[in-house]
Amino acid sequence: MAATGEATGTMEATGTSESSGGEASAGGTLAKAREQGYITIGFANEAPYGFADSSGEVTGEAPEVAKAIFAELGIPEVQGVVTTFGSLIPGLQAGRF
Repeated sequence: MAATGEATGTMEATGTSESSGGEASAGGTLAKAREQGYITIGFANEAPYGFADSSGEVTGEAPEVAKAIFAELGIPEVQGVVTTFGSLIPGLQAGRF
């Protein structure tokens, strides 16, 4: 359950990291993701919640939930970046995801 919250927190932060304008900035990020056809999200490398499989594809509970949510929002592709838990916030602040 904790990893789901971590992934959700990262998704929320991704949606609002460009500015502090609240709903307006979230709409801008959503529109940008829809236009480009993908969104990039960071996941802590914690199986079974979010990890890279043997082919390098990000999988697990949190990425699969993210894919379903973003598909409903009109964003067909989720690009997952697997990192350590401690690197999630710094990576978000650096614009990696």
